[in-house]
Amino acid sequence: MWRGGLYAMGWRQEGGVVTDMPGRPKATTYTFEMWRLALTNTGAGWETAPLAWEKVLMTGTAPTPRDNFSQCLIGDRWLVHGGNDVFRELKNDTYQFDFHTAAWAVVRIVVFSEPRRPGLPPLGARGVALGWRSWG
Repeated sequence: MWRGGLYAMGWRQEGGVVTDMPGRPKATTYTFEMWRLALTNTGAGWETAPLAWEKVLMTGTAPTPRDNFSQCLIGDRWLVHGGNDVFRELKNDTYQFDFHTAAWAVVRIVVFSEPRRPGLPPLGARGVALGWRSWG
């Protein structure tokens, strides 16, 4: 939620599903969309008035299709990190949405950590770290 609006994002699959490898579905096209529901704080809580979603017009490089990703709001930026792609492969990338410019961008992350232990997913693939605290 940012400045009286509840935001939602997702990917819409267009076209039929084709299989390029056994057991691995591949959609012909995915379209990224973002929506905003205007909310009003009445003092007794948040209410929708009137109940209507509006499509957010945006620019830049939006996140690729994924699920099980982490997200957080820091100031006026929405961060999306990791998750699984349409083939259930782990992602380890980060995107940010700037609410003032309505633009998405890829965030370059420099990681200083121990070498990855065999059999474990990449660090941060499903978690969010802010300072010394981590949620995941």
